[in-house]
Amino acid sequence: MDKNKNNLQELQEVLILIYQFVQQEKLYENFFFEDSDFKRPYKYKNKLLNELLEMDDSLDFLKTCIIEVEAVKEDKNEDEIDFIDIIERYVIDILLVKYGLVSLEEVDKLNTDLLLKYF
Repeated sequence: MDKNKNNLQELQEVLILIYQFVQQEKLYENFFFEDSDFKRPYKYKNKLLNELLEMDDSLDFLKTCIIEVEAVKEDKNEDEIDFIDIIERYVIDILLVKYGLVSLEEVDKLNTDLLLKYF
């Protein structure tokens, strides 16, 4: 796959959607299942999402991926990049429409196979 700016932009957008989804799911999990032995009773069709939700450091992992894509895309050093600045450039609702999703809960419909080719 050609790593041109459009592909990197799309990769970053998908990573941001996944990041937002995982962050939301982890917040729900902490709120509803805190102090209990109960685990999430459901699984997503997408194996990658399930693995990210089971990881303890998945949000840090996704942040690192998003920053690395930005570094390649903008030809900058990773130390020069602020994660919050990247996130604030994107409106989640617009990204959802762009990828044909109604809400973050549909992120499991994204084709994440393309992500694996980059990493």
